[in-house]
Amino acid sequence: FLLRACDGGRPAACNDLGLVREEAEDHRVAAQLFARACRAGEPIGCTNLGRLMELGRGLEASLEGAIRLYTQACDEDEPGGCVALGLLREEGRGLPQDDAAAVRLYDVACRGGDLMGCVHLGLMRQEGRGGAADPAGAARLFQRACEGRELWGCAVLGLAYEEGRGVTIDLSRARQLYEQACAGEELLGCSSLGVLHE
Repeated sequence: FLLRACDGGRPAACNDLGLVREEAEDHRVAAQLFARACRAGEPIGCTNLGRLMELGRGLEASLEGAIRLYTQACDEDEPGGCVALGLLREEGRGLPQDDAAAVRLYDVACRGGDLMGCVHLGLMRQEGRGGAADPAGAARLFQRACEGRELWGCAVLGLAYEEGRGVTIDLSRARQLYEQACAGEELLGCSSLGVLHE
């Protein structure tokens, strides 16, 4: 079905089929399908192709090429591309390190519905990187991510409750959040739960 749709001119189907091939460890074919989706105007295909290119899976590794694809995707309102660019800005990989630029990119991603972008934005705000520290605002971003089933958001919200960062210390709530994250196999939740029980 996906192949017929992809061949029939539906770029979203090409991207979806690429994800299936990537899950099956067929990175070369996945890259071809993501490239097809990207060329046909499906920005998430550009993000996925950029990720494979950054990692050198299924095609030659090229951070410069990945940055071009992430930028194209982000410029076309694909929030995952903005998160990928934010990470590169935050880490100073392939682009000059710039916390303020990373915050802007994470904010665009979060506003666009990418919950991972919300978690990254929250971490930056919690620490006052790229702008003023706002632990309470960070906790709200973690809550939003957690409510959207982004389990890393649940785990970092648990840490906020355990440490009293932007919220009142509540070890019971922290435990509940760690359990929720761990049940979904988020390792930060599992390790934090183990430490909390010690």
